[in-house]
This record gives sequence, C-alpha cells and structure tokens, in this order.
Amino acid sequence: MTRLENWPTLLSLYVDSRRNQPFAWGTNDCCMFAADWVLIATGHDIASAFRGSYSGAIRATRIIAEAGGIDKLLEQHAPALKRIPRVLAGRGDLVLREGQHGPTLGLVLGAIDCFVGEDGLAFPPLDETAICWRL
Repeated sequence: MTRLENWPTLLSLYVDSRRNQPFAWGTNDCCMFAADWVLIATGHDIASAFRGSYSGAIRATRIIAEAGGIDKLLEQHAPALKRIPRVLAGRGDLVLREGQHGPTLGLVLGAIDCFVGEDGLAFPPLDETAICWRL
C-alpha cells in the first residue's frame, strides 16, 4: 500500500477532525479510526468487509473474535500492511496496544500515539511493547 504524497497534511487534518469526536461503535471506534486513516492516506478501504455492519459492542466483539483478535483482523483485511518493530514505527503507521478495555488500534504520531477515547482522542506516551504496522 502506498501513501498519497500529501499524507502528512492529511494526517494532521484527520487527527484534528477527530480530536473531539466521542467514541461510537461502527463509526469512531479503534478499528474504524485506523481503517478510516488508511482509506484517507492510501485510497484503500481495509474495512469494506465490515464497514456499516455493526453499531454495538456485541457485534464488534464477534467480528474481532471470529478473526482471532484485532491484530489478526487487521492482517486479514490489510495483508499489504507489514508488521514492524516498535522502534521502526513512524508518523502515520498503525499501532496496537493494551488499552483500558483491551487491545486498541491507533496511529503513531511520532513521540506520541493517538487513540479514540470516550470523549475524543487520547494521546498517551509511546508503549514500547506495542505491535506496529507500516502503512
């Protein structure tokens, strides 16, 4: 998957657009947050198989469980993304780490990561144990 030339600007605009958007299953949860970024940055919709098919925790949990976990779900629907060591992850790459409610997908922004929180985006410090994928 190749990023568009203006992806740094697109990343800034995307994060700003989601900064105060509250968590919502199926539209602004961790999977859709990451998938929407991939769509914006590359034009490829890695969530096309499940986009619009859930709006609650039960169905979302079922989709993730059937795939074998969020990491497996991502790898099944975006095989072009390659897992990379945390130390090699850069701006715009995807990151999976343990959150308050279990594994959660987000974006690498450089010295911080970005995740969907209950009331908007959260920007926790880097987690060296996180799993990352090069976009």
